[in-house]
Amino acid sequence: SDNNDLLLDEVFAEELRRSLSKVKELSVINPVSTMQLASVFSVSDAPSRLDATDYFLTGTLTQKGSMVELDLSLYDRQKEEKWQNSYQGDIYEFPGLSGSIALDVAETIKVDVEEMESSRIVDIPTMEPELMKLLLLARNHLAAFTPEDIGIGLNYLQQAVNEYPTSSRAWAMLAGGLVTMGHSPAPPPGVKEEAGAAAVRAIQLDSTNAEAWAWLATTKTYYEWDYEGAQYCYAKANELNPSLPMSHYHYSWHLFLFDSLNKSLEEHEAAFHLDPLDPFQAARLAHIYMLAGKMELAKQEIDRARRLNKDFRLNGQVEGMIHLKKQQYDSAEVAFMNCRPPMLMGLGITYLKTGRNKDAQQVVNAMKEHLNPINAFGLSILYSEMDSLDQFFEHANYEPPHAFQPWLRVEVRNPKVIEDPRFKTLMEKMNLPMPEKDLKFETSLSVRN
Repeated sequence: SDNNDLLLDEVFAEELRRSLSKVKELSVINPVSTMQLASVFSVSDAPSRLDATDYFLTGTLTQKGSMVELDLSLYDRQKEEKWQNSYQGDIYEFPGLSGSIALDVAETIKVDVEEMESSRIVDIPTMEPELMKLLLLARNHLAAFTPEDIGIGLNYLQQAVNEYPTSSRAWAMLAGGLVTMGHSPAPPPGVKEEAGAAAVRAIQLDSTNAEAWAWLATTKTYYEWDYEGAQYCYAKANELNPSLPMSHYHYSWHLFLFDSLNKSLEEHEAAFHLDPLDPFQAARLAHIYMLAGKMELAKQEIDRARRLNKDFRLNGQVEGMIHLKKQQYDSAEVAFMNCRPPMLMGLGITYLKTGRNKDAQQVVNAMKEHLNPINAFGLSILYSEMDSLDQFFEHANYEPPHAFQPWLRVEVRNPKVIEDPRFKTLMEKMNLPMPEKDLKFETSLSVRN
């Protein structure tokens, strides 16, 4: 079918991108952005859409039975063709063939590849086309980032590991999908442990799988509170493949948790530059610019996120946070109310800032009626703002804790809360040091997904 042909094109584009990203001297744009470029814009638009990109690889795919033929061309920013070649091979052998193509591209643009690196790029196991399709379908649903799509994506990934249990890539992607599910308001029981187990299984099957190391790092940061282990895993992932945007993204928040704002910004910017047409990265870059007090940059990026996808659900949350930080309370209220569902914690903070304590209490009551891990986290923030210390500690110790719970360390700025002995106990429980007394940046509403 036509849809099948399009999916096959995406499969081969993804394999090429993965092989190219293993060349350490190259930064390769993530598929969320490249697929959007391919579907919405022409090749001639590429330099203006990806303004930090030096080269663009494009081509056509022809399939006859199990054999495929690729005709590829490489263009520079001036749209001048620098190289073209054709490749033929069996569809099952394409992962290895894509490695050979990556080395040819690297040679063309005069990027040196060490012998050990070259072996790792070319020596890729064969992969069943049906497995590649399952992984691609899963990735596309996870990128849509709605609860329904995340569930569908996880179903595809579970099917993948059931049918191909020795596939490291399938297990790594399952780990990533489970981490995403673990960030939801009320994660299913066991999902955090399953995420870590899936990442470990992926590494057991292939210790050079960068995605597996990245997802293991996130489970250690968000769920196990093993920050040294997370640091090691992030470093390992970035060493194996520095072109993984979500590795840089989650590492950014890991650094933010420990007050390393400048390094956190660098990692977040790296994530964005690897996926510049993804509204998620644009919205979250706006978010961290806001937290760093870079308000013009925050406004610039949230506007970019809206241009990329005006209906993307994170846009309203981040826009409301920016208005709140700028003390534009009416606009903040509108933005939080227009979120679907409304962002109750943001509304509560807005009402408290404007003295609408009865409205804030109604928000608190609504959150308590539907108490779950994310609402417990939000209530902790609200009770801190309200000087309700007992209520703060009750909800800060909610079980099971949400993935965001460690960030209470940088969210809470109320001295009454921080100086309470129970706060030190809370930090020790999460293996965290006490907050620094004189932070050079304010924190507010750094809840994220």
